[in-house]
Amino acid sequence: MLFRTVSTKPYQARNYFKKQQASMLFTASDVIGLLFSAETVFWPVFIVATFAAIVGSQAVISATFSIVSQCCALNCFPPVKIVHTSSRIYGQIYVPEVNWILMCLCLAVTIGLRDIDMMGHAYGKLLFHYVFSWYLKYM
Repeated sequence: MLFRTVSTKPYQARNYFKKQQASMLFTASDVIGLLFSAETVFWPVFIVATFAAIVGSQAVISATFSIVSQCCALNCFPPVKIVHTSSRIYGQIYVPEVNWILMCLCLAVTIGLRDIDMMGHAYGKLLFHYVFSWYLKYM
C-alpha cells in the first residue's frame, strides 16, 4: 500500500508522512505484531488455502477429463468409458479410468516424497526447469 502510494501518487505519500501516520507504524510495533502474529492469521489463511487447494484440484481433474475426451474423439487416445453426468448441460463428463490414474499418481507422489520439505524442493526444481526450458526456447 505504501509503495503504491509512493510510486503512483507522491503528493499522497507526502501527506502521509507529514501527518506522522507513517512514524506511528514504526513505533507501534506491538500493534503490528499483534495484528500479523501467527496465531491471529493462521485460521483465515488455512481456510483460504484449503479452498484454493480444492478449486485447484477440481480444475486439474476437469481439464484432464476434457483433454482425454477430446483425444478420444480425435482417435489419439485409446477408447475409454466417458460418462456424461448431466443430460441437460453439455460437457459435464466423468472418466473413471482417468480418475483412478490421477488418484494413483497423487498417492505415489505423496508416499514417495513423504515430507513437506521434499515436496517443496521437488516443486522448486520443477519450476526452475520449466522456466529455464522456456528461457532456452526463446533465447
